[in-house]
Formats: sequence, C-alpha cells, structure tokens
Amino acid sequence: MPKFNAVQTVDVVAIHQLLSEWAKEIDENQGVGIGPMLTDDCAYSLPVKAYKGRSEVVAYYRARVAELSATPEGVPTQRHVLANLCVDFTGADAAKVSFVMTYYTGLSTSSGNSPADPALVGDGDMIVQRESDGEWRIAGLDTEVVAFRASAVVR
Repeated sequence: MPKFNAVQTVDVVAIHQLLSEWAKEIDENQGVGIGPMLTDDCAYSLPVKAYKGRSEVVAYYRARVAELSATPEGVPTQRHVLANLCVDFTGADAAKVSFVMTYYTGLSTSSGNSPADPALVGDGDMIVQRESDGEWRIAGLDTEVVAFRASAVVR
C-alpha cells in the first residue's frame, strides 16, 4: 500500500481531478477542448491508433466529432467511468496512473443492445507530469480493451 507524504497527497488529489476533467471533457465536449490538459509532446495511444503530440490528439477529437456529426444519428451520448485509480510517483513531478475504464455509448446499437449497456471495459495507464507552471498534464496514455459489446464500434 503506497504511503504518500503531505505534498504527494495534495498531488494525488490534483492528478485524480485531472483524470476526472479529462473524462468529462471527452464526454461533454467530445474532446475538442482537451488541448490544455496535454503536454506538447504527449504520446496518446487509443485502441484505434496512436497519436504523438497535443496537435495530433486535438485533431483526432475534432475529426471524430465532425465524422459523427455527419451521421444521421449525430454525436452519441457517451460516458467514461473511471475506477481503481492508482497513482505511482516516478519522480517529484511525474507519475503513472493506472485505472479501469468503462465506456458507455449509444454508438452502433443496431444489434438491439441498449445504449445503457457498456460498450467496452478497458485498462488504462496514464503518464502525468507537473509542468513549469505547476499544473499537472497528461504526457502519455495507453489503453487496452479487455471486454467489449458485440455491436460496439470504437472510433
């Protein structure tokens, strides 16, 4: 069981908040405003593709929302539920956060699944670092799908 000093305890709260705001941004705004949460050189690996740098990640989310907006169904409601967040400090200004994510979406429910059914469950590792302005930002993300709904389409 990790034991944190007083400074690390405050940092754990800030890091948990960063992950919560990351999930909320993706859910409520489809990720188009994610840029300020990322380091310039972040390495962002999703099940569909890996992206390098803040500009590529932002471009991915903008293209995704444009693609989904052009469908007859429009942009689906989605929710990312994070659990089991474990912070492991790798330095004074760096940490690795492991978590489990359950992703809910109405995207591709044509097989009769309810939009309330989880589309996938995945494991995530996020690398975060405190930058010169004192803010924690996402420097890396690696996700692995461990279970998915048969009709789910991950874009």
